[in-house]
Amino acid sequence: MAVTVLIKRVHAPGSSKQLFSLYEQMKTEALRWPGYLGSEVLWRVDVDNQMLVISHWAHVDDWSTWLVSPERRRIQEQIDLITSDDTKFEIYAEQERG
Repeated sequence: MAVTVLIKRVHAPGSSKQLFSLYEQMKTEALRWPGYLGSEVLWRVDVDNQMLVISHWAHVDDWSTWLVSPERRRIQEQIDLITSDDTKFEIYAEQERG
């Protein structure tokens, strides 16, 4: 079952370009990862320092494996240096309603 992961980050003032560059690096790595379907980034309009990444995966296991991968963790460590709060992850999937 495909999943969508919402990734929320609050970054230090003036670091949005650096954060976006790190996002691009992470996306490049994810493109090589099994099950990665794509992502987009949104910047909060009413607050200057908040970013939302919407990431799509073929299966929750694909996401889970990527989450703990050395490739992602290496970039996440750099992101952690410019974010003022822990990165928050929320995983969503469509569910059949019966």
